[in-house]
Amino acid sequence: MKLLVGLGNTGSKFLLNRHNIGFIIIDTILKNYSFSNFKKKNKSCITTGLVCGYNIILLKPNTYMNNSGESVLEIKKYYNIDNRDIFVFHDEIDLPFSLIKIKNGGGNNGHNGLKSIDSLIGKNYNRIRYGVGRPFIKENQ
Repeated sequence: MKLLVGLGNTGSKFLLNRHNIGFIIIDTILKNYSFSNFKKKNKSCITTGLVCGYNIILLKPNTYMNNSGESVLEIKKYYNIDNRDIFVFHDEIDLPFSLIKIKNGGGNNGHNGLKSIDSLIGKNYNRIRYGVGRPFIKENQ
């Protein structure tokens, strides 16, 4: 079983914020692979499905970005998922818009969602960094 986590914040005011790119990616996977609608469970919105022969859990933490690790830990423990089977989609301001980089482990580059996850499950999970670029105006970050 693979756990795909999208980092973001809940609520309509954050819906299309670039900091919510993880939620946007998870929503896109849900639509493109015909997963059922999300259900609320263990501080999360969650659904399961099959993609290319893999059992997949899609997860959007309901804990806000800074506490994303709480939600990830709950689901990891409940389904007994190894860190190597966890993939976290998140925004990366140090990458140009739409550039994607994937790595296992490493630092969090000041990302509070990753800090939270690191502190609760360790660092050896997969990170899918989606470039959102730096804003031109400081107040737009």
